[in-house]
Amino acid sequence: PYRLKSEGKMAGLVDFKTAFERHICLIEWPSKLGGQLLNATTPPRLEIQFEGSGPQAQGRKVILRAVNSPRWEAQLAQWRAAGRCEVAAEAPD
Repeated sequence: PYRLKSEGKMAGLVDFKTAFERHICLIEWPSKLGGQLLNATTPPRLEIQFEGSGPQAQGRKVILRAVNSPRWEAQLAQWRAAGRCEVAAEAPD
């Protein structure tokens, strides 16, 4: 299913626990998963937020944020040290 109208319906269709543990999952509308699958601390993840999209955008900005994930925190620290990304003063909500 490409688009589901009701929040939480995905929980019955996909084994997200296994998918999140073993694979890289790109989720366009994470709020549609419902709180039982996605909340402020679980699953551990790298969040990718795109800003500046649309016809009026002067440029694009990508914000990377590790959520409860030592793996991604270490990777972001390595990228920062190598000068590959900037450090945000405060993580977005």
